Amino acid sequence: MNKFKSIRTKMLISILAVVGIAMFFMTLSSVSSSKNIINDEIQKQMDATLESDAGKITSAFDKVKSITSTMAYAVQANYGEASLDEYESIMSHAIYETELAIGGGIWFEPYLYDPNEEYVGPYAYKEGDTSTVTYQYSTPEYDYFAYDWYQMAFENE
Repeated sequence: MNKFKSIRTKMLISILAVVGIAMFFMTLSSVSSSKNIINDEIQKQMDATLESDAGKITSAFDKVKSITSTMAYAVQANYGEASLDEYESIMSHAIYETELAIGGGIWFEPYLYDPNEEYVGPYAYKEGDTSTVTYQYSTPEYDYFAYDWYQMAFENE
């Protein structure tokens, strides 16, 4: 017991206690600071990746929009002169201009393309390395005139 009564021992214990407590708080501060720095860096990287990916997606949608507009102008410019085979060929090639597009079609107003046909609407879609054309979306059962997408396109002419 006599050893713990000396000033030297009391000072050593006090200093060690203060140093231990100081190290504990420094470690907590370091952990907190490191965590904040790491979270900030992760956030910056995520923001940069998100911005890059958003740009890529916007670019892909812009390309699809451009292809769609080009097809619409081609139909408008060649209406009455082009055959359905030519329209099918244009659509079949256009859907391979971008990975985002999986298909495309042209739907005419009733009896406009052919005075004897109410529903005329070829649709081309990707099927592996080739494209397939179908007319399954230009039938009375499908009745494309009733769909919102058709009505909105017709109203926004």
